[in-house]
Amino acid sequence: MGIFDFIRRGASAEAVSRPRAEAPGGITFTGLDDPALLETEGNAYARVIRAAGRPLHLIPFEKGCVDPKLGGNYRMQYRCQTEKGGHITLDQDEILHVRDLSLDGVEGLSRRKLSTEVFELARGAQRRESSRRALWLSDR
Repeated sequence: MGIFDFIRRGASAEAVSRPRAEAPGGITFTGLDDPALLETEGNAYARVIRAAGRPLHLIPFEKGCVDPKLGGNYRMQYRCQTEKGGHITLDQDEILHVRDLSLDGVEGLSRRKLSTEVFELARGAQRRESSRRALWLSDR
């Protein structure tokens, strides 16, 4: 059973009858496909707890607590902040990383940040065009 089969099982009758899991610190885990998290951050992370090679639990990380890096051997490494303020480094096999649109394949882009940049670019182009028109009209 792959990790995505494990996630898809979340809609089964068995999963619906269970109470929602709470992460340490009392944060309710609503799922890695939470649209608000992917819109604002572009990434969602969960630690995969396995037994005998099979995934048993997903423990979500709060936003801003994980720093992804591409290692020299082309394997992802994740530096994660613990609740007590320490740091641990986890390999790509120990983390489920759901990323949104990405330029480098390492980190997802925040759609809100991206849309803000698009509007700023359009506003700048509009200002430039209006200043060119004013210059053209003044030359007549």
